[in-house]
Amino acid sequence: MEIVIIIAALFASILTFFSGFGLGTILLPVFSIFFELQVAIAMTAIVHLFNNLFKISFLTKDINWRVFQKFGITAFIGAILGAFLMNNLVVQNIIYDFNIFNHQFNSSLIQITIGLLIIIFAVIDLLPNLSDKLKLTDNSMRLGGFISGFFGGLSGHQGALRSMFLIKSGLEKTAFIATGVMIGVVIDLSRLFVYSNSIFQNIEKYDFRIILIALISSSIGVLIGINLLKKVTIEFLKYLVLLFLVIFGLLMILGIV
Repeated sequence: MEIVIIIAALFASILTFFSGFGLGTILLPVFSIFFELQVAIAMTAIVHLFNNLFKISFLTKDINWRVFQKFGITAFIGAILGAFLMNNLVVQNIIYDFNIFNHQFNSSLIQITIGLLIIIFAVIDLLPNLSDKLKLTDNSMRLGGFISGFFGGLSGHQGALRSMFLIKSGLEKTAFIATGVMIGVVIDLSRLFVYSNSIFQNIEKYDFRIILIALISSSIGVLIGINLLKKVTIEFLKYLVLLFLVIFGLLMILGIV
């Protein structure tokens, strides 16, 4: 178990540093192998928070506070609502079965919804004629914050939706990364506040040694990402994010992540 988590956390942390998502997406199914879903979501949130705090210690000066304010406030509200719903696990129990090329896939309503949203927005951004017509206004930024926060609180899948909106904000590469990380901290804090009662009531189900291993491994990934940052451009970063969004959206619809 330890080796699997070390590799997953390290790889996911490097990916997340640039794309703005991936750590929670990869760690959640890995944790779910060894722990029940609600515990796995909370453990992922703990690792995600401390990983973001570690990243932001290097990037504080690059945060765009104007974008953070517009996006972060509604993200905070959405995360609390989503986390309260997650505690009831109402929507997560709605499961659909797919049979594609004789392969069976199981996906929840949440995964299908998020996956479709991500693919639609990513494809729009990849088509110049459509992308140029869709400017990121203050209202759409606030809506994006609420949507990413809500699904972050509900299922932990916040980063892809956040990057989907922020990549259109016109931020340069370091500001894009730093602002996204700071918004992630707000969402992580709000959802962990809601999860906290359940965590303390079921504290015996949590393996904090495994959480520490994931934290150390993901922190090494952050240091690798910082060293690679100077070698990438904002255009490369944009297309990397969009590519991962499409792949991630498809995997979510099929219930793989």
